[in-house]
Amino acid sequence: MTAKKTIKTINGVFLSLLSSLLMLLCIIQFCSGTAVAGEKDKIAIFDCENAVEGASEYAKGVVDTFTDIFSRSTKLVIFERSQLQLAMKERDSSLEGGKFKMSEEDQAKMVESLGATKIVVSKLTKSKTNLILTARFIDVGSKQVVTSVKAQANENDYDFLADKVADELLKNFTKESVLTDKEQQEIAKMDIPQDEKEKMRKAQKREEGKQEAQEALGTIGGVFGGMFNAVGGGNAGNKPNTGRQAK
Repeated sequence: MTAKKTIKTINGVFLSLLSSLLMLLCIIQFCSGTAVAGEKDKIAIFDCENAVEGASEYAKGVVDTFTDIFSRSTKLVIFERSQLQLAMKERDSSLEGGKFKMSEEDQAKMVESLGATKIVVSKLTKSKTNLILTARFIDVGSKQVVTSVKAQANENDYDFLADKVADELLKNFTKESVLTDKEQQEIAKMDIPQDEKEKMRKAQKREEGKQEAQEALGTIGGVFGGMFNAVGGGNAGNKPNTGRQAK
């Protein structure tokens, strides 16, 4: 009886320890999963490579647009622009012959030691009358492309091209949509085919011409109305001449 009780006691203790261990493992796994889920990717945004003559200023502004839109995300942290520029400057000064174009792999290696987990690279090109902006999210660790977006707009109407690309990149990567209603409306206008835009412009000009004509007629009518009133008032103040003398 004593041996049986001892065995039961040992089994009970073992089962209790096993249960506690399993519970501890579940807690660790849960906490670990929560920590990973709560982590944010740190994004380093490099300058847009420009291959379009006359579009250098717009290309310079691409990084600002990307930074503005990505910073609205709740799942990303934007790498400080000043830190990235300093790292680029230090790299250039350490090279014989100064600057030369960096490959995407080199860019990823450069920011990896600084804590970035993803980089964003982009390029502006042209095809006939359209400007094309291509951008990619690249994982710093694996050096693999995570997602990429390519969009285009007419060379006469591309102000919101970078906004469109940034929005689509963010949707692909974090499933977020952070653009304002006004920004979405501007992108929708930009995406309207050029021939449709031309029709809309002509229709608007016709409408403006009609309004101007109506305003002109109204002004002319007012002038003539004033003249008629003045003439009528003058006649009313003069007595008619009958040719007779008063007696």
